[in-house]
Amino acid sequence: MRTRQQKEFIMRTSSAERALNVNTNSERMKNLMQAGYVPVKAMIVSVDPPFITIPCQFNPSEIRFSKGTRWSDSTEEAGNNAPTLAKRNVPKSYFKHGEAPRLKMSLFFDTSEVGHMDVRHYTDLLVALTVINPTTKASGEERPSLVKFIWGMFSASLTMSFTGYIPSVDLTFSLFLPDGTPVRAEAEIELVAVSSMLPFQNPTSRSEARQMWVVTEGQTLDWIAYQAYGDPSHWRHIAEANGLLDPRNLKPGQVLKLTPLPPPGL
Repeated sequence: MRTRQQKEFIMRTSSAERALNVNTNSERMKNLMQAGYVPVKAMIVSVDPPFITIPCQFNPSEIRFSKGTRWSDSTEEAGNNAPTLAKRNVPKSYFKHGEAPRLKMSLFFDTSEVGHMDVRHYTDLLVALTVINPTTKASGEERPSLVKFIWGMFSASLTMSFTGYIPSVDLTFSLFLPDGTPVRAEAEIELVAVSSMLPFQNPTSRSEARQMWVVTEGQTLDWIAYQAYGDPSHWRHIAEANGLLDPRNLKPGQVLKLTPLPPPGL
């Protein structure tokens, strides 16, 4: 039979492992850590002032990505002329536009072992991303903050590292203190892209204000320049646009503005 001290130790150990979403005792994880892989924390970063960073208390165990396209068939395109179309078993399709990439995930928060801290200390920050950010009024837009989801090498993929908005936050509170304080919650969130940096695309002036890059561990300015512009030598352009005094001193979570390149010859 376990003593109270043994139970508390097991709870603390499991929480520490859950926080990084790894089992440090597994042979696979030991081998990965010996090979130099270091577990990192996921975070949600606002790219609008005041540039709030929301750390994920526990890394997600599953992330769902989707990217679709919108097509229409020949009957939709023909409109009133539909009866004159030749009969087909499969109608001719027409591409209309691409749909925004989306990330969906569940985030777990538990403050039951941190004194009497209210778990809404975390979840209120997520909810705040669905209400109007007053600082956006200065740019002529009144909207909630745009955000990026950052998690180590997951964010190194330009396909899944996009700037987007959170249309909704669904919270489920599942543990409470005797006075009603919630200390455990699960948040279902979705990020919908408003801008994505696909390789070798020069940002346009129209989307300049929304082309942001959030630095993750191990990234360098020339690598970011290659990913964003297709040429590592454009690191100088990024450094000048962001007023970087020491381009080698990038920090995880740092937000960089990616502006259009000047015309050739200038």
